[in-house]
Amino acid sequence: MILHFKRLAAVIFVLVGTVSSTGATSEGPRCSCKSEGQSERQQYLDAHNTVRGRYGAEDLVWDNAAATAAQVWADNCRFAHEDDSLYGENIAAGPSDLNIRSAIQFWADEESEYDPSNPQASHFTQVVWKSTTGVGCASAQCTGIFGIDLATFYVCKYSPPGNVLGEFDENVQF
Repeated sequence: MILHFKRLAAVIFVLVGTVSSTGATSEGPRCSCKSEGQSERQQYLDAHNTVRGRYGAEDLVWDNAAATAAQVWADNCRFAHEDDSLYGENIAAGPSDLNIRSAIQFWADEESEYDPSNPQASHFTQVVWKSTTGVGCASAQCTGIFGIDLATFYVCKYSPPGNVLGEFDENVQF
């Protein structure tokens, strides 16, 4: 009976802790912040460079300053583009099990909407932009994005930025 009571008390503690931590979402999204490790950095680079290779763009290298800027923005848990002219930016969010490769593939899938005769800035064009040489990415676990209890929010910053008007022909090639 005592063991049963201890288990019940542990479950109640977990439930109360969960209610307390998610109850704050009425004020806006909250972040369970973490820094990316070497494994995640390599996943970001591999996913980007696989897509870029299909379009004749050179491999990106990891940019620590861009990664720091991406982490700062991800930690805000605001699903919106930052007003930042220093870097290009792509964002994605989804259920907490959304992985790096899937997020970058969402951006790459916008290729089907790209019209070279009427080029428009998109996530896809930033990924394959030839004159972009560096990328830094980050993620955060956020509550309150799209009403999802726990979402993964990805931010990638690109240096130099792409999607420059008048430069699509030489930077986005099929």
